[in-house]
Amino acid sequence: MIRRLPRPLRRRDILYGVETPAEELVEHAGLYFEENLVFDAADFFARAKDRPGLARVKARAIEMGDAFLLHVVQQALPELVSDADWKDLGDRARSLGKDAYAARAALGGGPPPPPLAEEAEGARGEAGEEKAAPAEKADKQEHGRRRRRHGGGRA
Repeated sequence: MIRRLPRPLRRRDILYGVETPAEELVEHAGLYFEENLVFDAADFFARAKDRPGLARVKARAIEMGDAFLLHVVQQALPELVSDADWKDLGDRARSLGKDAYAARAALGGGPPPPPLAEEAEGARGEAGEEKAAPAEKADKQEHGRRRRRHGGGRA
């Protein structure tokens, strides 16, 4: 019986160790879940392919409106997550003000949509090069001034 959470390096060895039995992974996952470390618990449940544990994580993901967490469950056991789950998660995320997660849920957990054509063009200069942000441009100019003032340059 495991009584406490492992230290980070031990956690890594347990989670990614070749010889770690599924029962031990599930036991550790339960400890993480009890400590409200849901993302860590999800890693262990997913590695063990533990259906009941992943169902608990799925319920918590929907409760939290967290699309990333539901995606972890879907990656581990795709049949456990339905379109209705994504809709519920989207509704919950929207009610919590998590607009990015709500948008991701509307896509069924797929990748984010590509930028609109005018947004993509607005991010490029006339020659098709990326525009530097004003602050970044100012930093580069200041860096150039310092190098010239102090005789900078490569020898």
